[in-house]
Amino acid sequence: AVLMHCPVRLHVAVHQYRTITWPQGPEQLVKFSLLPGKLQRDKALTLSVLSVGERSGRNVSLEVTVDARKVVYDSRAAELVHCPRCRFTSDWTSDNTPYWAALLQPWSRSSALGGEIDVLEIGSWEGLSALWWAQNLRARSVTCLDSWEGGAEHKTNTLFHPALSDLEARFDRNIEAGLPASVTLTKRKGLSHRSLAGMINEDPPQLFDLIYVDGEHSAPGVLSDVVLSLRLLAPGGVLIVDDVGWSGIAEVINTVASTHENIERIRSADCRQETQACFRERGAPRVPLLEQV
Repeated sequence: AVLMHCPVRLHVAVHQYRTITWPQGPEQLVKFSLLPGKLQRDKALTLSVLSVGERSGRNVSLEVTVDARKVVYDSRAAELVHCPRCRFTSDWTSDNTPYWAALLQPWSRSSALGGEIDVLEIGSWEGLSALWWAQNLRARSVTCLDSWEGGAEHKTNTLFHPALSDLEARFDRNIEAGLPASVTLTKRKGLSHRSLAGMINEDPPQLFDLIYVDGEHSAPGVLSDVVLSLRLLAPGGVLIVDDVGWSGIAEVINTVASTHENIERIRSADCRQETQACFRERGAPRVPLLEQV
């Protein structure tokens, strides 16, 4: 591997994965990701380059300043959902939206196809992805499941503690500021497996055309979320699972794909294959989506 030593001083927010764009010349951008557990105050870190033009595995040494005492807001995230009054400390959404826009294009607000969809997301954090669904898709409803207490990866990393202190209140304020009037948002607070079990036992249970799984990141937790979510997936609906690169999650995805005959894996480039897994329920969709995937 080639080492490039670049003494660039950066202020880093309290994100688990904080993408930093650093100009490497007039037309080249280098994107870095700070890995959890690697941040220390005023320490030089060696970070993996996510992209240097084309994908690269080279390493870069950066001098990073970390301030764990306060929350740093990301204005670009607010711009993504056209919400100047929204406040986001993390942006784990914008890199995914070009893929979502392509995959779900027939459900977009600009599509000529009729019908409205119901969206369920597991893991809502500050509401950025919820607002994106609500603003960009013909969503009738968005249901958000979260404890708003953070997962194990947040609770064990002191860099997240400032962001956790008023996480739920920040979600509420962002939703109030950015939710379109035509969309109904339902907030279900609690552990996902309990919330999902309760929803399955409702008579009748509500079905969802789009389900996004981005909650707990342990393999057992993801398996539980995915299997229970499939009970709530409408015919022809789409299920997207995020962060499939985490330990054990790829095995979970393979297990689900091989044991559930009513779903098929979406292998097209419209699904962000390196970080997400996308599935479609094999039934005829109640709201038209894609004739083939």
